Order: sequence, then C-alpha cells, then structure tokens
Amino acid sequence: MNPDPLFPRNFWAVLAVLAAQAIVCLLAFGTWTTLQSFELLIALIFLFGGTQSTLYPVSVAHAFDYVDKDRMVSASAGLLLAWAAGACLGPLLASIAMEIFGSSALFLYLAVLAAILAAFTRYRMTRRPALPPEEQAPFVPLPATTGAGGQLDPRVEPPGSVNVDPPRQQE
Repeated sequence: MNPDPLFPRNFWAVLAVLAAQAIVCLLAFGTWTTLQSFELLIALIFLFGGTQSTLYPVSVAHAFDYVDKDRMVSASAGLLLAWAAGACLGPLLASIAMEIFGSSALFLYLAVLAAILAAFTRYRMTRRPALPPEEQAPFVPLPATTGAGGQLDPRVEPPGSVNVDPPRQQE
C-alpha cells in the first residue's frame, strides 16, 4: 500500500532508475576521460543498460493505471511511437554531440537526458494524485515467450497429431 497519496507506486522506482542512470553516465564519463579504464567502463555501461531496460515497462505500467481498458491499444501505440521516435532521434543527437565535444560526450549526453527525464517525470507525477491501490491494476506475471511458438513452427508436430504427408523417398 502506498502511504503517500500524491506519489504513485511507480514514482520512486522511476526516479531511482533515472538517478542511477545519470550517476552511472557521469561515472562512465569520468572513467573514460581520466582513468582510461576500459574494464570499469564496460561494467558501467552494463549497469546503464540494465537500468535502461526497465524504463519502458515501468512507463507502460504507470500509463495503463490511468487508461481505460478500451483505450489501452491506442495508448500502447502512442507509447511505442514515442519510444521509436526517441530510438531514431537519440543516436542522431548523440552523434552530433560526440562530433562537437568528442567521444566522451556520449556519457554526458546520456546523463543530461536521464536528468531531464527525471525532472519531467517528477513534474508530471505531481500534477495529479495517485490512484488508490484498489484502483490500480494488479501485477500479472507472464512468460517471456508465447506458448503458441511451437504450433507456429512447421517443423514441430503437436502431440497426438497424425502425419498425413506421404513419406519422402531417399535418393
């Protein structure tokens, strides 16, 4: 149960991830420019990637807490479009920053983006009160892949099926 009615359940998780991303990027910038430690840089990039992969699912969960069930598909389409626009523009802007300021500017660019996103998240989440816990959708764990995958593969015969194809003759 969320004791604070102003901040939703995902608020602190999102801010913690964004703050961690900004800190990791600043550490990576410092590592690359001063220490020149490739191993530490790889470890920091690994941490950044791990925190980055949590942003979209948490954003979708937060958005779906406020969306009517009949509008979830269009909301999901809008979120995917925004994500895709960022995936297209982000590398372009990063390459421009790296061309102007050098290769280590990539980490400063990512840190600035994480800080901007954290500030925007804080602003947006304080504009309306959080949903009460009883109105929030419960977490439903789902498998990472579909069970229909085996049925879609033409090389796999479902259990109990009869093969009606004539046997192939060996040459």
